[in-house]
Amino acid sequence: MKPVGDQDIQLIDTVKAHLKQIEPVAIYRADEATLRVATGSLRFLLADGYLARAWSAAGIGGPMTFQTWCITSVGPSPVVAFCGGGDMLPGIPFSACRGASLGQKTLDLKSFCHSTRIQVEDIKISTVELIHYVANALGGSHFDPAGKAAKKPKAELLRKLESGEISAVPLRVNDRSLLHHEILSIAQTLARSKEVDALRAWAKS
Repeated sequence: MKPVGDQDIQLIDTVKAHLKQIEPVAIYRADEATLRVATGSLRFLLADGYLARAWSAAGIGGPMTFQTWCITSVGPSPVVAFCGGGDMLPGIPFSACRGASLGQKTLDLKSFCHSTRIQVEDIKISTVELIHYVANALGGSHFDPAGKAAKKPKAELLRKLESGEISAVPLRVNDRSLLHHEILSIAQTLARSKEVDALRAWAKS
């Protein structure tokens, strides 16, 4: 096995610190502001790829896997689907969709990052695209009052969903918009992964 150098140890420790930030917010009653803040860590871990790099550096072996809700089929139109899977009550997940079917799947890390979390007709929003939007536009890392992030079609769709301009599935869960409920679900999926637990427990021998 490749020896773990000082830079790798620093990377793993930093990833573990970000995972530590995620765990306390992955609770059913987490509010929108708390979940927005968590997207800074989610962006680092998933969108920027540091969770994958730390897993490889640790040399634990095998793929990282995640049990998550996925869109399994769509149609007939109109299609509005939020994967959900975040807890409405402890251990009781909640999803919302119209014109689509959902199911649980086990995905590897790359597939989880690029799996569709929200779909409106033919427009699909992946895990990392949602994280980028909330982190970059809604206050996870930046606020975007000028709407610069929303110039891209997918970001504009998310802005309209968040503002209510698109009458998608008009529900709130524990006073959270469905966009923020998706962020909760992503955080819980990480927190409940056995491979994430193994990485958090890793120590240089």
